Amino acid sequence: MTSSDPTPRQTILVVDDQPENIELLSAALKEHYRIKFALSGGNALRIINSENKPDLVLLDIMMPDMDGYAVCSCIKANPATQDIPVIFVTAMGEIEDEQHGLEAGAVDYITKPVSQPIVVARVKAHLALKNAADAQRHVQAQLQASNAELTAALNSLEIAHEELMRTEKLASLGALVAGVTHELNSPISNALIVATTIQAQSNDFRSALDKGITRSMLENYVQETASAADLVARNLQRAAELTGSFKHVSADQTSSQRRRFQLEEVVVEIILTLKPSIKKTPFQIEHHVEKNIYMDSFPGPLGQVITNLINNAIMHAFEDRTQGTVRLLAKSAEADTVELQVSDDGRGIPPANLEKIFDPFFTTRLGRGGSGLGLNIVKSIVTRVLGGKIEVHSTLNQGTTFTISLPCRAPIPEA
Repeated sequence: MTSSDPTPRQTILVVDDQPENIELLSAALKEHYRIKFALSGGNALRIINSENKPDLVLLDIMMPDMDGYAVCSCIKANPATQDIPVIFVTAMGEIEDEQHGLEAGAVDYITKPVSQPIVVARVKAHLALKNAADAQRHVQAQLQASNAELTAALNSLEIAHEELMRTEKLASLGALVAGVTHELNSPISNALIVATTIQAQSNDFRSALDKGITRSMLENYVQETASAADLVARNLQRAAELTGSFKHVSADQTSSQRRRFQLEEVVVEIILTLKPSIKKTPFQIEHHVEKNIYMDSFPGPLGQVITNLINNAIMHAFEDRTQGTVRLLAKSAEADTVELQVSDDGRGIPPANLEKIFDPFFTTRLGRGGSGLGLNIVKSIVTRVLGGKIEVHSTLNQGTTFTISLPCRAPIPEA
């Protein structure tokens, strides 16, 4: 090795109870390797188990106290040293001796008297194999570390994704609560006004009883009270329907429980709860769901998909427009599946954006209220929870159609 070679010399441990044998082997190897030596098996093991372990061991068999077979067995039994190659260098030349040595864990067997070129060649070959094995173990360790890091990163992303979905769901539910609260205000206020009016009329009628009333006064009071009661009943019925739909939709969306349901009922409830917020816009929602479609699935996540698609159309499809219609259609398809379409007659999606709309955080409304998560969550729910697939087709200035194919029976989630 030249002084310009940056590779550090590898270390060879020569173990023999005869110094002249150590000198012979050292002379053959010292030009290329660092040499350590031991005159006994015990001393050899102390060197091998030290912090500066040798890279290869040339080991005699016939030694006092501890023979080479025992030393080799100790080396191979220790996980910290078992990868160090051992070459027996011995005068024991019988086939049985060589077999015993290889069974003890040696990688090679050289009989004395030795040929120095043979020793150098064997050492060089086995060190090359060791270097390759060490490199492979290093790569495997790095791969394991990288896999562990990737697994941790994926777990973190999964947790973040679930949290984003939960946040988006709560945001959607919050908007739903605000819309329903506003919508409930009207029938409840009307009912309260009419009830107050009835109360005032009843007080007036009671006062009139003390003075005497005519038949026409009685008929008029009865007629007005009946009309008022009918008005109260209709307003409270409207509030009850809206509250009932909200109760079902919110329960489904917050629990995400699997159950059997009629698709038409779920869609009608979702549309009813969305109408209060849509009423504030000049846009319309139309829906037609084939009757008697029953699903064993997750109505909450399905409702979130429908809500996100309708809200996405209202937010993006009709930007800078004063009119537009969102249509929701659902029908039975082959192989026990349901085809659900949400379409609009809006501005359409540019071809350059069409391939990216399901990507997380992709939005054309950056800084204007668009999170870029709505459609990514839609695709995640459709494919991962509901077991379906989703496609999108769009034509500029004509509109966009999302087509979802869902199994009537959702797959069983993995434990």
